[in-house]
Amino acid sequence: NEVGVNDGLRGSMIGNNTISEIQQGVESRLKDDGLSERLELIERRIDDFEDIKSDSDGDDEKYKLPESTFSLFITHHPLSVPFAFAVFTTALSTCCLGLTLAESVSTGTQGNVLGIPGGVSNAVRTAQFFGAIVGVLMEDEIPQGLQLIANGLAHELILNGQKRVHYRVISSSFLRLIVGYLFLSSLFINVAQNSDVISIFYDVLALEFVENIDDTAYALAKKGFFGKSLLIATNQRYTLESPEEMSATVVKSGPRRRGSILRDPESLRRNASFVGLMASNN
Repeated sequence: NEVGVNDGLRGSMIGNNTISEIQQGVESRLKDDGLSERLELIERRIDDFEDIKSDSDGDDEKYKLPESTFSLFITHHPLSVPFAFAVFTTALSTCCLGLTLAESVSTGTQGNVLGIPGGVSNAVRTAQFFGAIVGVLMEDEIPQGLQLIANGLAHELILNGQKRVHYRVISSSFLRLIVGYLFLSSLFINVAQNSDVISIFYDVLALEFVENIDDTAYALAKKGFFGKSLLIATNQRYTLESPEEMSATVVKSGPRRRGSILRDPESLRRNASFVGLMASNN
C-alpha cells in the first residue's frame, strides 16, 4: 500500500512538473512568435463587440420619441420655453386646420350642405379619389398618436430612466389625434368641393404642410433658428422605457470574464490533476 501511495504521489508530482514545463514552453513560444499580443487584441475586440451588442439590444427595448414639438410636452416642464413653443405650434396648426374646415362647411347650401359640385368631368372625379388617397398616406399624426397611447396604457413609461411620464404621453397623443382628424376632415371636404385637377393636389399639399407645422418647427429649432434653449432641447436624446424592461436590462448585463484559456488557473489545475492521474496509473 505504501508503495502504491508513493507511486501515486510521484506520478502526481511528475504530472505537475510536466504541466509547468508545458505551460512555460507555450508561454515562451507565444512571446517569441508575438501570438500573445494577438490573442489579447482578439479578446479585446470580442469584449468590445459584446458591449456594442448589449447596447444595441438595450436600445431596441426602448421607445424613441418622435422628432416633433409634441414630444416637448413630454420632456419639459410646463413653465419652460420648449413647452411654450410646443403649445404655440400646436395651437397654430389646430387653428389653421379649424379655420379651413369651418370655411369649407360654410360654403354649402340647404340642399347641398358640403357644397360638392355636380357634373364634374371624369378627370376631376379621378383626381378627387387620388387626392384623398395621397392625403391619407401622407398623414402620420394619427398612427403615431395611437401607438403612443397604446404604449402609455400598457406600460408605466419612464423618461430616460428617471421620471414617470405615461400620463403626459397619453395627453400629448390626444392632441396629435385632434390635429390628425382635423386634417382628414378638411382634406375630404376640400377635395370633394374642388372642380379643378390642379386645385385638388394644391389643397392636399397645403393641408399637409399645415398639419406638419410641428415637425417643421422642430427641425428648424434643431438647427438653431429659434434660440439656444430650443437648440439644446431638440438635440437631446430622449427615450421611454418601462420598469419591466429596465429590470430585464439590468439582469442581462453582468460582469464578463476576460483572459485566455491558457491563463485560466481552473483549467490548468484540472489538466494537471488529469495528467498526474495518468502518470500514477502508468
